[in-house]
Amino acid sequence: MIAVFSVWIALGCLVTALLTVFRPDAGADSVVTLLMYTIAASATLAAGVLWALRKRPADEAGVAGQRLQAFAALLIDSVTFALILFALLSWKNALMALGLEYGFLWICWYGYSRVVLVEPKEKGE
Repeated sequence: MIAVFSVWIALGCLVTALLTVFRPDAGADSVVTLLMYTIAASATLAAGVLWALRKRPADEAGVAGQRLQAFAALLIDSVTFALILFALLSWKNALMALGLEYGFLWICWYGYSRVVLVEPKEKGE
């Protein structure tokens, strides 16, 4: 349920970001500020789902779907963050910020897939 909730939050953030960027109104600064915190909340929920499912096999009922939803939420959050960066910064600074963001996300993914998801070896192997 939390995975679905994080996807819906991410989609709401994306729609809000699109409306804020392409149809700015007075008070858009506060919307963008709250949007960044909401993106972080959605990503935190998705990461929590991935952490909770880290030791469960993919063929167990519902696990693969929840992982897919969590990854989708993280992807949508990342795209929304990139959209806001390009709307607020020059394209050079936005590209540098995206490089930092995606570098950090790659390090997190590498650690998650190589350290957390590793199946423990059974005794005798």
